[in-house]
Amino acid sequence: MKSRRDLPETFRRFVSCWDEPFTERRVARGRDDAQFFILRFDAHAVVCRFVTCGLAGFVAADGRPVGHELLFVVGHHDRDDLGSGRIETFLADLAANHVHRSFRPAPGSTLPDTSLAPWGMSAIIFDDPLGEPEGLEAYRADGVDARVLWAIPAHREEAAFVVENGIEAFDRLISAQDLSLADVRRPSFVPPASTRGS
Repeated sequence: MKSRRDLPETFRRFVSCWDEPFTERRVARGRDDAQFFILRFDAHAVVCRFVTCGLAGFVAADGRPVGHELLFVVGHHDRDDLGSGRIETFLADLAANHVHRSFRPAPGSTLPDTSLAPWGMSAIIFDDPLGEPEGLEAYRADGVDARVLWAIPAHREEAAFVVENGIEAFDRLISAQDLSLADVRRPSFVPPASTRGS
């Protein structure tokens, strides 16, 4: 068994934020025997976190490192209903899409329609990891400049709202409502008429 000192810096960073992972699943091997993992952290009383570890250093199709890790946050009840395996597969497929397309989203980027998600919402909004420990927005680890991006399951009208109004407007909208982004069965934060500017 490796000592803590021999583990990748990214893994140690995530453990310092969220405690020991409950599960670890190796997802892919790339060039030069590179690999990334999906880690699941269950220690929080309300939510479960799934995060890629090593994706940032994975070489994308354009020959450059991906440069980010993906975080997915879901309530324990939804995790139990969907099954951790399905969520891990979703995150692995999303990560593979980023590698193959050399997709490097920024906060406010969206995937307006994806068939990858095993729940009803078909869009993904990328944002900074709001409410998470400091230092995940930008850091250097394992020889790569990296950041953690929160992959938020979203309704199509929410993704359209972000495209038209910006991620800051969406962040203000969600903070004013009593809904949780960790609930994959929640109603939309955005009334259908709100996607036409503000």
